Parts: sequence; C-alpha cells; structure tokens
Amino acid sequence: MATPQALKDWRAANPDKVKAINYRYELKNADKRKAADKLRDRTAYTAAKYQADKADPVAFAIKNRAAQKAHVAKHPQVQTAHGCAMRARRDRIPYDYRFLRLLPCPTHCPVLGTPISFAYGQGKRPAENTASFDRIVPALGYVPGNVQIISELANRMKADATPEQLKAFAAWVIKTVL
Repeated sequence: MATPQALKDWRAANPDKVKAINYRYELKNADKRKAADKLRDRTAYTAAKYQADKADPVAFAIKNRAAQKAHVAKHPQVQTAHGCAMRARRDRIPYDYRFLRLLPCPTHCPVLGTPISFAYGQGKRPAENTASFDRIVPALGYVPGNVQIISELANRMKADATPEQLKAFAAWVIKTVL
C-alpha cells in the first residue's frame, strides 16, 4: 500500500492521469453529484428563506396566514375533519380521520334545509350555515355510522339536549310561534 506522501508525489508527477481518473469517476457518479448539488442548493435556499423570514417576522406571518387561508379554501372538509380529530384527541374519544375526510358533504342541511358552506363567519365563531360534523351519540365519537354533516346552527340547537328536551322545544315553538 502506498503511503500518503508517495500518492502526493505520484499525483504531482502524473497530472494528466489524475485528470483522466477524475473524469471517469465524475462520469460514473454523475447522478450522485447531481443529488448532492440539489441537496446543497435546497439547503442554501432554505437557509436564505429562514434568514429572510427571521429578518421580517410580520411579513412572514402575513404570508404564512395567506397560505393557510388558501389551503383551507382549497380543502375545506379536510380542515373541518382535522378540527374534529383534534377535539377527539383532546377529549379522548374515538375517531376515524380518514372517514371524516372522505364523508360526502350534502349541499343542504338535512335538518333545516338551508344551504351548507365551509365559509366561516366573523371572528372565531363559524357562520350559521357552516358545515359541522355532528356525533349522533356523542360518547361513541367520530366513527362511521355515528357522524352526519349538518349546519352549525342545527348542531348548536341539538347540542346537549335529550330527545325529550328537543320534543318539548319543538312543541313550544309550534305552539307559540306558529
């Protein structure tokens, strides 16, 4: 085996051969080189982006919020399903995230007959016609057969009432309003 000093001497004495060996190596390993360059470029881009965001946190917050709003507008049911999954985790009740994401959304509320949308109202409170995942039996969680999509208003009306309370409420509305 050659010593490091002997290799240095050989390289110095044979620059053309060293160049040919390096060229063959580059041809043989071009894809590895491209991958390394791409990773280096991406790392440099990420670092520069991080520095720019760090320099102006207000602009970063505005840009990030705009990206979030665009994502919610593009995937509204996924965002609503994500909220249900987060509440289910917090309350330690069963849920099936894939089922919630893929549950077909009706165009009108099955309870009130009003059009359903995924748009939110003012502030943090959802609009009355916003789609809401309703657990038919709350203790069972967000699982197939126990979830329906109704309007936020209908879900709030149904919130913690028993069937007897809902019947009494309906009878009172019929008697006094109609």
